[in-house]
Amino acid sequence: MSTFRCGLREPRPVKCDIGRLATNGTPVLALIGREETLHDGAMTADRFQRQLPGAEVVLGDDANHLIFIDQQDVVTTELKKFLRP
Repeated sequence: MSTFRCGLREPRPVKCDIGRLATNGTPVLALIGREETLHDGAMTADRFQRQLPGAEVVLGDDANHLIFIDQQDVVTTELKKFLRP
């Protein structure tokens, strides 16, 4: 992990600006790993829920930054539900 972090331009991750999503009506599905270490998973999920009240936020257990690898079945299920309402 230290080798990876050395390659980052910023020493700490920068928060993404999700404010525009809240104002333009874009449907949002946020799949966040609970064990996320690059960004705190629970705090990120909470921030998305507060700033994007219409978003579907899923906090996946036993998943890190690569939730689509760690929890493939959860990701597939949630994407199907999101894309086929």
